Amino acid sequence: HRDLHSFPTRRSSDLALAGEVSFINELDRTIAGLHFVEAAMRAEAEGYAAVFLNTAGDYGIRQVRAAVSIPVVGAGQASYQIASGLGDRFGVLTVWPEVTRPMYLKLLADYGYADRCVGVRHVMTNDELAAVAENGGFVSDMTSKREATVSRLVQAAADLIDQGADAIALGCTCMGGVADELQRRTGYPMVDPLVAAHKTAELLVTMRLSHRRAPVNSPGRIRRLRGRHAQRRIQRYPGPRHLRRHVHDRRRASQRVWALIV
Repeated sequence: HRDLHSFPTRRSSDLALAGEVSFINELDRTIAGLHFVEAAMRAEAEGYAAVFLNTAGDYGIRQVRAAVSIPVVGAGQASYQIASGLGDRFGVLTVWPEVTRPMYLKLLADYGYADRCVGVRHVMTNDELAAVAENGGFVSDMTSKREATVSRLVQAAADLIDQGADAIALGCTCMGGVADELQRRTGYPMVDPLVAAHKTAELLVTMRLSHRRAPVNSPGRIRRLRGRHAQRRIQRYPGPRHLRRHVHDRRRASQRVWALIV
């Protein structure tokens, strides 16, 4: 019922991003952002029309936008934009614990939504984080829609509503599976960041819009460096044969979106 594939989409994991990335502290997020920069450059070189970051943390979004000329959409920013358009104020509901709070507060401030957001609710405790790495823990229970886990999410959403939220932006792309259930139980709109990012990327492609490239050195030098780097990466990560055939097919490229994931 949630159509993500109006435009053909390819995940960056299909090209085997080297190394695992995390998001718990600022160093983790910086490293993840560098992975995204590399993947976005390869996506543009292969003819994709846009990229979106499959993370509500939007790691490295400014760096990615500085590296490519195609639209770059962050799941966090897209979800805040939609939630803020559904009412006067909105809240952020995330499964992740308080240790990730600085990330959300920084995004809200950077995007200009701090005054529109009633608060951020963290459902998982810091102590529960280790279980997620070992066996899925809370996230696995949420995906399975275990009643005890869903009830905790509903209660946290209700707290945000009591604070005056007219809509709620879900704080992780892993929460899309429970968005409809939370919306049904609370009666308030729940914005799935994954769908928000994907549809925003499609919208920008359809409208032929993109961000302005950040000035870094001279444009000519950046184009030359990006071209050489992307060519090396394409040779290293050639991708499926059917995609290689379309690298220079600009007509098809206008309807393809690349998803960058953690």
